[in-house]
Amino acid sequence: MKLHRLALHNFRQFRDDEIEFARGDTDNVTVIHGANGSGKTTLLNAFTWLLYENVDFDTRPDRLASEGAMATADPGEEVTVSVTLEFLHDEAQYKTTRTATYEKQSPSDFDGVQTDTDLVVEYDDGSGPVRPGNPGNVLSQIIPERLSELFFFDGEDIDELAGIDNQDRIQESIQNIMGLTILERATRHL
Repeated sequence: MKLHRLALHNFRQFRDDEIEFARGDTDNVTVIHGANGSGKTTLLNAFTWLLYENVDFDTRPDRLASEGAMATADPGEEVTVSVTLEFLHDEAQYKTTRTATYEKQSPSDFDGVQTDTDLVVEYDDGSGPVRPGNPGNVLSQIIPERLSELFFFDGEDIDELAGIDNQDRIQESIQNIMGLTILERATRHL
């Protein structure tokens, strides 16, 4: 999976923002750096919400809609939250978007009530665009949720992940991603 672009609309403190990931032959690393409270963990959660519909916020974990968007909405009005990721995987261009709609209930309501949610995955492998009917399964085959902690982690967790005690876990995950576990199991059964 090679990331191209992440776009956030009304997702927590991000109203309409996007990140273009580095994709050059030599300049191909994107670093997200900032002070506490600047949105690094929110970006991490944008990935996990998009791919698995899970978030892990320390404060107000149920609040996905931008407080600013909810503040300007009138009671009864809806605020749409979305995260879009464009990436390349197995020579196919993917665009996946998860949306959630929240209805503001009262003038003091900054959370809203979720009224709708949707996940769309589109890809083009050169033979034309395809929109599979099982978008969650498609994403799960690319990065299974059980392996997500090896791809989506914050800087505080990197020491733990890089520790000697986790080498077996990392090796097992790499084997799963590459399909080696299935091949080894098939070989044993033969």
